[in-house]
Parts: sequence; C-alpha cells; structure tokens
Amino acid sequence: MTSYRWGWYGLSAVVPFAGIFIALFLYDQDSREVRRVGRNCLMAGFLVWVVLPLIIIACLLAMGALFALSFVADMLPGTN
Repeated sequence: MTSYRWGWYGLSAVVPFAGIFIALFLYDQDSREVRRVGRNCLMAGFLVWVVLPLIIIACLLAMGALFALSFVADMLPGTN
C-alpha cells in the first residue's frame, strides 16, 4: 500500500476531497507507515483546500491594490 504513496499524495493534491477519503481508508490500517501516509494525504488535501484559496485571495487583493495605486498615481498632477 505504501508503494503507491506518491500517487496517493498526488491524488490528494489534485482532488483535495479525495485526500480525506484516502486518509480515512489508510488510517484504519495496522501499519504505522501506512497510517502516516494517510495522515500526510489528509494534510495535503487540507493544504490545497484551505491554504491555496487563501493564497489566491491574497494575490487578488494585491493585484487590486496595485490597480488602485496606479489609478491614484495617474490622477496626481505632474506624474505624466
């Protein structure tokens, strides 16, 4: 099962909701290494589901701020 761990990680990163199901499935296993893979899949799914949208929102806010600052700079006299 752990030989597919990079596949599980990739699936968790691409489809975050799948990371939760993979984690639930793997965390029931007896092997400590398999449970660790499940925990890592859960963390990868969480990071993609929560952190990535926060990064996108921060980038959009930064672009909006830059647009607003350039608009204000164009209105100031003598900045042509």
